[in-house]
Amino acid sequence: MSQPNPSPTKSSLWRDINRGETRIDFVGRRRLWFQISAASVLVSLLSLAIRQLNLGIEFEGGPSVTSPRLSWRMASDRRDTNAKAAEI
Repeated sequence: MSQPNPSPTKSSLWRDINRGETRIDFVGRRRLWFQISAASVLVSLLSLAIRQLNLGIEFEGGPSVTSPRLSWRMASDRRDTNAKAAEI
């Protein structure tokens, strides 16, 4: 029993580009591609210059401790507890 001929597959743009079967003149438009690349790099550098990097705790020295806001009385109790713990 013979198999029927498979129907021709619909070619995709990605497949055509990969095989070089497109009508898009990539080499002839190289100046356009360079301009797009340069604009992308410029936007990235401007973003770094304006917003700067948000460095996390990995780049800061020492430990970081966060706790809920305490009243002055609770904070003094905590200092006393820490002082007692340091004496041990």
